[in-house]
This record gives sequence, structure tokens and C-alpha cells, in this order.
Amino acid sequence: MPACVQAVEPQYASNSSFDTSCSPSIWLDSVSSSDGRTFFLKSDLKVPVTHEDGMIVLEIKSLPIVAYGSSLGEAVANFQDHFAYLWDSIALQPDSLLTRDARETKRMQLGLVSKIAIAT
Repeated sequence: MPACVQAVEPQYASNSSFDTSCSPSIWLDSVSSSDGRTFFLKSDLKVPVTHEDGMIVLEIKSLPIVAYGSSLGEAVANFQDHFAYLWDSIALQPDSLLTRDARETKRMQLGLVSKIAIAT
């Protein structure tokens, strides 16, 4: 049986395989969405990786983000797009329009992101 991989760098995710009997994670120092935005994080974000029904699952319950993919690379891409979607739909909204849970998600995301760059 291969060694348990505890962390996978996201840039190598599409070429990585891992033993799903352990609890591997990826560490993100930025989140790059498919629309060309890069969210630079104040500190590395640990994202647990699990395996469910033949799919790779990345989940951070506190944000809340659950992303699936048939490969780790696909799951990472879906995670990054979900992060951007939450930014647009929650973090940029006035508190008066948000539920208590959404305000907590907003607080967490604002606390994670140091700057945003847009690809030109």
C-alpha cells in the first residue's frame, strides 16, 4: 500500500494519487477562479480531501464549501470557483441583506483574503 499523503500541492493535483484510507489535505496560499481572479490568502488554507462514491471531495464546512471532482485537479478547480462564487454572493454584500450564517461566512472570507488580482 502506498504511503499516506498528508498534503498535496494544488499545482500538482492533476497528477497526484493518494491513499484515501488516510486523511490527506491540500494547502492553498491563493485561490484562482476560472474567471481570472486570484484571491491571495493571508495564511495557507488547509483543505481536507476525502473520497466519496468514486469522487474526490474537498470540504470546508465553516465556509461552507463542498467541491467534487473525478480527479483531484477537477475538485480543486471546482473548490476555487465555489470560493469565488461565495465571495461575490456573500462577502461583497451588505450585512443587512445577509442571514446570521451568511454574515459569519462573510467574516471568515474577509479574514482569509489579503488581496485580489484580476488577470488581464
